[in-house]
Amino acid sequence: MFGVGSALWNSDVYGATRIHLELDTSRLRIEQLGGSEDTANFQPAGQNRTYGAMLDNTAASAALGGPPQLPNGDDLGVDAPLVTAISYDDFELQMPFYVGQGVEVKFTNTAGAQTRYAQIVGVEYNQGTNLTNPPAGTRKVRLYTAGTLYNNATGGAENITGITVKALRSDPATAGTVPGDQIRINSAEIVLTQLPSVEGPDSIDYRTYSTEETQGIAGLTTFNKQIMVEPNAQNLLVAHCNSNETQPSREWTSYRMSIDNVDVSGNRDIVYNKPLHRDRIVRTFNNRGQNISNFSLNAVKIGAQQAGDANQLSLYPIYETLPLTQAQKIVNFKLNATAIQDVVFFKELQKTI
Repeated sequence: MFGVGSALWNSDVYGATRIHLELDTSRLRIEQLGGSEDTANFQPAGQNRTYGAMLDNTAASAALGGPPQLPNGDDLGVDAPLVTAISYDDFELQMPFYVGQGVEVKFTNTAGAQTRYAQIVGVEYNQGTNLTNPPAGTRKVRLYTAGTLYNNATGGAENITGITVKALRSDPATAGTVPGDQIRINSAEIVLTQLPSVEGPDSIDYRTYSTEETQGIAGLTTFNKQIMVEPNAQNLLVAHCNSNETQPSREWTSYRMSIDNVDVSGNRDIVYNKPLHRDRIVRTFNNRGQNISNFSLNAVKIGAQQAGDANQLSLYPIYETLPLTQAQKIVNFKLNATAIQDVVFFKELQKTI
């Protein structure tokens, strides 16, 4: 709070403090994952099968190493587990099903198409030599359910075909139309604790930000802007965003910047994701006393169900260091892009209380 991290607040030094807080829930939402396993394909290794596809229980399947016909008196899901059609090298990472999950199971038997609902109580991968590195067995996963999906009482072995599994959302009746869950906030509170006999520091250094935004530049391919930056600004973060957003996910190709008419990159364009761009990012994080843990310039898409890198959202951040000066700094900024929209300048300020 106040950008001071875990520093102690010394009211004897700073005086009486009044706190005004605002709770903004405009972007708080529930994101239900799953529910499309029966239609979402698994692409790696050319398998091109849906996550929810299961092997048939037939003589033909058994001849290929799959499950046999469902014996008389056996329960589907208990005596005869569901076996994934997909072969997994890393099922814990790639398979969407887990113990305790509610699922919808569809299949066809002698009586026709059936739909059942169940809970997964077991996930098994240790068939044959799956646990070797790399797995050398079938690489299939077996799913066990709580209670039977279907009991074969036909008097003989029975074919079970067209088996699919998909995750149940919290409200199946509204899945895909309106959210079945709602968030209700009844109250919000903050608890302040006084630490007796503990004195805070006489001063605290902290970071805060000022912003400057330019909107509605759609259609331009080159954007030039001169901004006045505070003397105590130590970093400049620039976000090229879609209209009315603050996420730096809108593409740009290169930029140039100068501080008080001195080019920061030696009269060179800074091209996206090239060594010079990466160097500017490293410099800024070093200036903030932070280490970089991910240099992919990607983020995971919210609600994405694609496999591999298809669930990655490219980000286009611009990070630059600024010198601390006695007076305001003049920053000239030029951005090149296919189609420019909003540009937001976040000026990181060093302050002392």
